[in-house]
Amino acid sequence: LELDPTFTQAAEALALTHLLQADNALVPAQEGWERVRADAEHLVKANSRSMTGHAVLARIYTDYDWNWDGANREAAESLTIDPHSPLAHYAAGALKNALGQWTEAESHFRTAISLDPLNPDLHQILGTVLYGGGRFADAAAEHRRALEIDPSFAFGHFELALDLLALGQPDAALREMQLESLDGGKLCGLAMAYHALGRKADSDAALAQLTRSAANEKAYEIAQAHAFRGEADEAF
Repeated sequence: LELDPTFTQAAEALALTHLLQADNALVPAQEGWERVRADAEHLVKANSRSMTGHAVLARIYTDYDWNWDGANREAAESLTIDPHSPLAHYAAGALKNALGQWTEAESHFRTAISLDPLNPDLHQILGTVLYGGGRFADAAAEHRRALEIDPSFAFGHFELALDLLALGQPDAALREMQLESLDGGKLCGLAMAYHALGRKADSDAALAQLTRSAANEKAYEIAQAHAFRGEADEAF
């Protein structure tokens, strides 16, 4: 872009890179999301029919602003511009997922997968949608597919283990959690799996290690483990 500020594909790729950084908490939230917003607004200003610009705005409104009306408007616009874009269907599906509208979310992500079948992220989030709808076996199948495509996919073993816990298979869940990376929620998952197995000391140790090492970066995971253990006050 320094060489050619009008190079649209580079601007779109930069916006998507910044989106991944912000969405995965690799940068401070406000700094990261406002940078994504500037990228998306630049794309739409340069071309009002920028599918990527509208799709990224939908993700900002969904994941950061919680502006459901704005997200719905931008996701619809991105789909109008290119109804065959996995990115546009991802944006629409992410909004429906956030609102707990599982059937609509599933439809968008299955369409995205039909357009980009070897994208593990699409299988991963479809599994999360199915889990939200209580379809744990179907969720496990999608999470296994994500791991088949990319065995090192972040949170892949963690998400599969959650499915297995919901299916009443704590031993299998523990095996999956042990395969996860520390950055992929391993300690949180171990605290949950050990609790399900009645191994309180091991669960306590994993949760204590997580709290010591990542109280700021992993607050959600710490709360998730406490909630799973029935410790509502600590979770809040």
